[in-house]
Amino acid sequence: MIMAEHNKFQNFYALIMSGGRGERFWPLSTEEKPKPFLPLFNGKSLIQLTVERISKLFPLRSIFLILATEHYPVALQQLKNIPENNFIVEPCSKDTAPCAAYASLYISKMHPDATIIVFPSDHYVRNEKEFARCVRNSYTIVQKNDGIITFGIKPTRPDTNYGYIEAGKKISLSKNNYYYEVSEFKEKPDEHHARLYVKKSNFYWNGGIFVWKTATLMKLINQHEPLMYTILQEINNHFGSTTFTTFLEKKYHEFKSSSIDYCIMEKTKPIYMVPATFIWDDIGTWSSLFRILPGDNNKNIYLGKVTSFETEDCLIYPDDAHILSIGIKDIIAIKHNNNILLIHKDYAHKLKQYLKESKKKC
Repeated sequence: MIMAEHNKFQNFYALIMSGGRGERFWPLSTEEKPKPFLPLFNGKSLIQLTVERISKLFPLRSIFLILATEHYPVALQQLKNIPENNFIVEPCSKDTAPCAAYASLYISKMHPDATIIVFPSDHYVRNEKEFARCVRNSYTIVQKNDGIITFGIKPTRPDTNYGYIEAGKKISLSKNNYYYEVSEFKEKPDEHHARLYVKKSNFYWNGGIFVWKTATLMKLINQHEPLMYTILQEINNHFGSTTFTTFLEKKYHEFKSSSIDYCIMEKTKPIYMVPATFIWDDIGTWSSLFRILPGDNNKNIYLGKVTSFETEDCLIYPDDAHILSIGIKDIIAIKHNNNILLIHKDYAHKLKQYLKESKKKC
């Protein structure tokens, strides 16, 4: 059923943005193998699950990935069915705006007039039937409107780690299908504002999923970020040259680091939002796994050989060791090689901060 729907897509391509520095899931994640590539879900990684989900809507030849040079080997290993030319390698990390813009340019050189849907590589989705419906709706909307489409996730808690979207005018698409004009993008709020947003019915999390025609994106970049547009045009003019790789590396360093939200979304009107009707989680910290993975009768998650007594609400990853747990609660314990993390699950969102401080002391 889902695969048959692809026949309705004309010149529609999926782009997966993969990155990370291996900090939020330390010590298991590393710079060479960050969160998207960790096999935490029945032996599969988030990026593998993302490709599996998208491949039910798009043929593999229409799925592209942009990733860092150091992640290319593990991506090739985990995603053997993706055509090699569909791996787009960034010379250096410059945040999501240059990443999405360069990848869109790359795809458009192979497929002029492309429409692209952009997915993060490390998000968890359930209810794939609803996911497919939202993707189909976004394609229909972007063909009707010369604009950008984003997905809004209905908040389930006042989370300060996400940006928010304030939805405006409701627009009917078809029976039981509708979308909104975006009234405003909100930066990651403090706890007070997050609580206010969750109480309002027209606020959504920004899920980082976008749909655009390449021509529309380039027009907006030219309008709001003329320096970025100039660099992109210079790169475009060198595609296929014998010195392209060297030239790309040189020009890529000239991009300023900036997010697609800041560069384009917050400055553009109109933008349209599809309300996500699927279950979503960005798996931002170790504690996120408590929302996703099944636990035992005491709400413990054991990802390896663990023997426990009087242990509650714990996540334990013993690597190649055997861990004996007695009388602990709300603890995350992760061992990988010679590194061990012990952290209260309520502090998991601070791991990145404390990891930087710990490196200063070493």
